Amino acid sequence: MLLTEIDTRRQLLNFLKCTPDFLEKMENRDYYIFEEYSEAVVSTAINIKRFHIPKKNPALGHRTIHKPFTGNLEFCLKLLNSEISKLFVPGIAVHGFVAKRNIRSNAYSHLSRKYLLSVDIKNFFESISSPQIVESLVKIGVNRDIAESVTSVVTINGLLVQGFSTSPTLANLVAKEFDDDIQMFVGADITYTRYADDLYFSSDTSLPEVDKIEAILTQYGFSLNHSKTKYMPRGKAQYVTGLSVFDKAYPRIPKKIKRNVRLEIHYIKKDGFKVHIIKKHKIDEDQVPKDILDAIIEFETYNIKQNLFGWLRFINSIEPAYAQKYLAELSEIERANSLDKVELNEINPNITL
Repeated sequence: MLLTEIDTRRQLLNFLKCTPDFLEKMENRDYYIFEEYSEAVVSTAINIKRFHIPKKNPALGHRTIHKPFTGNLEFCLKLLNSEISKLFVPGIAVHGFVAKRNIRSNAYSHLSRKYLLSVDIKNFFESISSPQIVESLVKIGVNRDIAESVTSVVTINGLLVQGFSTSPTLANLVAKEFDDDIQMFVGADITYTRYADDLYFSSDTSLPEVDKIEAILTQYGFSLNHSKTKYMPRGKAQYVTGLSVFDKAYPRIPKKIKRNVRLEIHYIKKDGFKVHIIKKHKIDEDQVPKDILDAIIEFETYNIKQNLFGWLRFINSIEPAYAQKYLAELSEIERANSLDKVELNEINPNITL
């Protein structure tokens, strides 16, 4: 049975494979939210853990993430996300949280343009309310009563939250109308794409006025974070979802990232992890007890490897030739130092260690 075929509460309960008590608690907002540093849970409640993750710029505060700590809720969210994804296909402008689309496809849309503009929606997920979700579900064919019950499961205190598996799909669903309006407003001469809360516009002729873009968003309850608005004319650095788009052929990883990876690997290959870490952190070996120094080296070696492999996974998805070169160098380092080889094989199983 499809979500759009459900007409009764009993059918919804069977569909979600949940109890009436669970659904009633979600509808009545009878859940227990506890902070990340606490392990306290309530056995009779629907438990949700809340995390606070600092943003890259500390001045911008933090992101609040909610994670289900009760199995029933997590199961229902995954099921609903799968079903809603079947009913709704985002437009061509949407590249975030869509199968076979990603930061690369988003950047590819804006290659080698004379003018580029990026704007950011302020508190995108948290600006989406229960009534907006209900109306969006009704528009794709869900019974209104069922849409209201479903919305109570996918929101916290009447708002969409980051961390629920349904949130990206529902955000795209709610954003469909303003995506369509913006696309109609900019016309054929301006390319418009959106990746979650980041909106990009590019053209060889002109760009839309930011005030008019915000006026469209305001109609749907959204506003812009003006501190993140960026005009990027040709001749200056042009980035779309973190990728350079100056090249006519394909998006590129920023030079700074590639340089940092290249230099880190160079120093490790030249000096080994221990000497590199001592130099990098300016450690005076004579002032640090051997057991503490060994612990520092072990800890920093792990962090460096995690960081390098993380960046190389990312680079491999955009510029595989560059990534493979330095994966090969890491392979040599792994062999020479008899280090853990699991992560390298996860990135490129064709490398023989």
